[in-house]
Amino acid sequence: MPSDFGTTRQPRFLRMVGRLLSLPSGDRLRGLRQMDWIAKKGTYTRQHAISARAFIELYYEKNYHNAMCRFEQLHMQYPKSIDYRIRYLDAVFVLTVKGEPDYRSALADSSRSIRELAKQRDWRLIRWVDTKLHFIEGYGYYLDGKKNHARTKMEIYAQKAHRKS
Repeated sequence: MPSDFGTTRQPRFLRMVGRLLSLPSGDRLRGLRQMDWIAKKGTYTRQHAISARAFIELYYEKNYHNAMCRFEQLHMQYPKSIDYRIRYLDAVFVLTVKGEPDYRSALADSSRSIRELAKQRDWRLIRWVDTKLHFIEGYGYYLDGKKNHARTKMEIYAQKAHRKS
């Protein structure tokens, strides 16, 4: 059952309370296998399982390459989704920070395109997302050797990061 994964990811305190109340402890691997099965063969919840699995790979399992591939597939399926673009960029950013050089130019390009898409739709990005995008774009420029562009983006990032929310 996919809830097995969620149960195993609960904080220690909640797991302890669960044991006191004789609640099932969950099985992480079984939950992941079932979610994969639903993502491949499910009917009504297939897309949700695909999306949930991508989020799990990125934020819980820390399997950034798989997360990037999953979010890339979701982005191809839903090209208008800013959320999937942002999650793809998160995975690419972590891979780049961990030393994979193939994605350096994608950092600046993806960050810029996300902000441009939001502007075209007359959407206002959540402030911390906009701040993060400036940082990632600046980092991408830095890695590509575009120091002036990097400096500009990092200055914008610093200004936005110091504002109170």
